[in-house]
Amino acid sequence: MSSNYEGYIVNRLPFRTQSSIRTMSTLTELAQQIAALYPLQDKSAGKRYRIVSQLAGMTELEEISGMPRYVDTCQLEDTELWDSRVAS
Repeated sequence: MSSNYEGYIVNRLPFRTQSSIRTMSTLTELAQQIAALYPLQDKSAGKRYRIVSQLAGMTELEEISGMPRYVDTCQLEDTELWDSRVAS
């Protein structure tokens, strides 16, 4: 099926959904990619971060949303506050 839109022919294809198995696989892959790009997780806030830079004992982190956060570098070694595992 096609229609004319301001002089251009536009093909309209029937809408098809992906199988739930493929969708779940895609969501799992996306979660793994996010975990790989943002390997640090603040356990208390549940937010993921990546390290942008380190200078003079301070570490600049970037949240997934792009908001910066500054923490003492030594705090990142505290496993009760930070999870630094990369999902595989």
